[in-house]
Amino acid sequence: MRSYRPAVWFPLRWLGSLMALGLPLLVVDEFQRHRWFHAPLMQVMAVFLLATLAAQLGLIVRRWGNIRVSALFSNLVLSAVAAGAYWVVVMAAVRRGGGAVDPTIVALFTSYLLAVWSGHPA
Repeated sequence: MRSYRPAVWFPLRWLGSLMALGLPLLVVDEFQRHRWFHAPLMQVMAVFLLATLAAQLGLIVRRWGNIRVSALFSNLVLSAVAAGAYWVVVMAAVRRGGGAVDPTIVALFTSYLLAVWSGHPA
């Protein structure tokens, strides 16, 4: 049985979707302006977490606040794990003579992946 949803939901769904797509881009763009070539672990962690949090904020608006806190927390933990894995792989590649990968690209991909993966609220 479907529940009744007021007409205000439709514009908020669009706004939330735009926020979920646009806010991570803004976060990543701002990080790129102030980054160094070899980003320390805390900077990498910050860009991953902020991009994921920005995408999740868009989902919260889209779902009118109907989101599980456990899902939000698990997405932030997965983002932190992805940031750590990124940092370890890049540092190993640099030590072997390879080049670094831009952390903002990987953070953006991770934030979108986690936003899609979070699914529907229970």
